[in-house]
Amino acid sequence: MKREQIQDLSTLKALNKAFTGECLSQLPDCTVYQSCLSNGHLAYGATAIYVSEIKVPAMPAAKAKKIGLKDKTIQGMIWLESDINPNGVTCKEDKARTYTIHVEFKGTRKYTQRKWEHGTFIKYYAYALTIEQAIKEFKCWLQYSFKPFQQAIETGTYNWKNKY
Repeated sequence: MKREQIQDLSTLKALNKAFTGECLSQLPDCTVYQSCLSNGHLAYGATAIYVSEIKVPAMPAAKAKKIGLKDKTIQGMIWLESDINPNGVTCKEDKARTYTIHVEFKGTRKYTQRKWEHGTFIKYYAYALTIEQAIKEFKCWLQYSFKPFQQAIETGTYNWKNKY
């Protein structure tokens, strides 16, 4: 293994440790899908993947149709990545280590008044230069965007017209 790949893995493990310690418990039914692995096909970077799902409570079909929910679960994936940005952070000469947290929750949802499609309910992407900054931004997203979305699903007050 190259020195950079070893460093990618060690920094991803640090990001993973911070994520599991501070954020994992706030995500519903979250489990490890892929532990920390090097992106060997790219020759740089390392990734860890988690899966999560929100259970939609039982409700009459008419209410589910009105609020825009079709599936019984909304499935999510969380990607944690650490790598040296080969294109530079602010300019081509500014190559630095970056930490990324990317989240998407998908399922079948109402898209327009008459159209249903498989799409994204809620998503998040953070790109930071430090682990602390990435975790801090993710915790803010959890509190101000994800928690209201999760509560709306669990209480049956979700509205397909709202953005979360």
